[in-house]
Order: sequence, then structure tokens, then C-alpha cells
Amino acid sequence: TLFGDGFITNNNGALSLSASGNITASTTGANTYVVLQPQGGFVGVGTSTPASPLHIIDNSNNGIRIQRTSAGARSWGLTVNSSGYLEVRNVTDNALTAYFNPSTGFRIIAGDASSPGYAFTGDTLSGMFSPVAGSLGFSTTMIERMRLTSTGLGIGTTAPSTKLEVYGDTSSTQIYSGNVLARVNNTFDLGSATRSWANIYASGTAVLGTNVTVGGQSVCLASG
Repeated sequence: TLFGDGFITNNNGALSLSASGNITASTTGANTYVVLQPQGGFVGVGTSTPASPLHIIDNSNNGIRIQRTSAGARSWGLTVNSSGYLEVRNVTDNALTAYFNPSTGFRIIAGDASSPGYAFTGDTLSGMFSPVAGSLGFSTTMIERMRLTSTGLGIGTTAPSTKLEVYGDTSSTQIYSGNVLARVNNTFDLGSATRSWANIYASGTAVLGTNVTVGGQSVCLASG
């Protein structure tokens, strides 16, 4: 079938379109195009001048959809949003999964302890997530075990009040396998006036300096 300077042929059930220029299908009165560019081998959707093998212009956040209808049925979308970010969206649940901002880089969903935003292919029950702005949570078996905030690192607590806060029963061997040493000699305190230890247990010799206070009273240590 001839039309203008092109033709349509049917070769054993295969429909072929041939033309010296672009082959365009569009809706009457609308800028909706599907363009085949024979000379460049380009396909344009939403544009009459494709500049790459597949060139799509869409301003409705529809973009490209990839769908599986059998086992594991789900639809995924790839689009450029109104801020100019490249989005990967779970179309089935209408949930944003990740996006790429050319200024700040790649971003993923925050997630939570039971479904961390950053997990592993062999263990999706453990990983890293963002519980609140400015914090990182770390979970194993869907339970938060550790949290890093602007204040410090909390193990067993989600609100550390110091650089390192461990909440719960522990032993020195779990913290350090040998001697527990101060970073600088005769500088730091173990506890404070408002956060003291209830009891201190030791099976060896307690070596103390010259100043010892018991019950608010100074105790004099005699030599020998």
C-alpha cells in the first residue's frame, strides 16, 4: 500500500512500514506522538524529534512502566519528577523507592527497623535506616539494635546522651577483651556527681590515689 513517499507491506503476517522520512502517529489536535525515525533508528514517544534510540517526553509523572503479571506481580515506574529528579517508584503500591538528584546524589527511602531502607540481598531483615532526620538506625532480625545521632552512639537505646551509651547488662569482656584504659592519664572521671555507679565489684586489689571520698566524707589512707 502506497502513501505519499512511503508504503506499507504485509510479509507473511509481519507488517512493515517504509518511508524516506519519519513515520509519525499522533492524536488529532494534540501533541501526542509516536515517531519512528528510520534514518537514525530512533523512536520518539511524546516528541516528534527523538534524539536517542528511545526518547520519551512526559510531563505527567507517568514515565516508563515495567510490569510483571505472573508470580511476583508488580509494576515499577521510572520518571523525571517536577523537580527534575529521576525517580524509581513502586507503581503497585504508589510508593517512592529511590530518586537521583544531580546536585545531592542518590537517595533511598528511609525505611524502618523491620524493613530498612538499606538492606542486603541475602538478608532483607537487617540493615540501616533513618528513623528521624539526623539519625541512623541499625537493625538485625527486624529489631533496632543501635542508633547514631548527633549526640553519640546508643546501643540498646535510641536516645544516647553521651558519645557512647550502652543500655542493658554487659561485662567488661563484651566491651574490651583486656584492660580498660583511659585515653589520657589522670584526666577523665568514671561516672560523675549526677550519674554515679551504684556498686563497684572487684576480686583483685583496688589501687587508689591520695584522695578518697566515701559518703561525701574524705577518707585518709594510712601507708602500710
